[in-house]
Amino acid sequence: FDFKTRFQEIVQGKFGVLPQYRIIKEKGPEHMKIFETKVYVKNKYYGSGRGKSK
Repeated sequence: FDFKTRFQEIVQGKFGVLPQYRIIKEKGPEHMKIFETKVYVKNKYYGSGRGKSK
């Protein structure tokens, strides 16, 4: 199950726009980066997460 795609579908259906993802921090060596990202919908903050890919 692809949570990011499902989230984008819900946001687009409800608000008519796609969410915006902003990388706020990168940690680790180049080959093992961890990205911390915040998500916004119509400039309102909805949450954050961390992962190995953008």
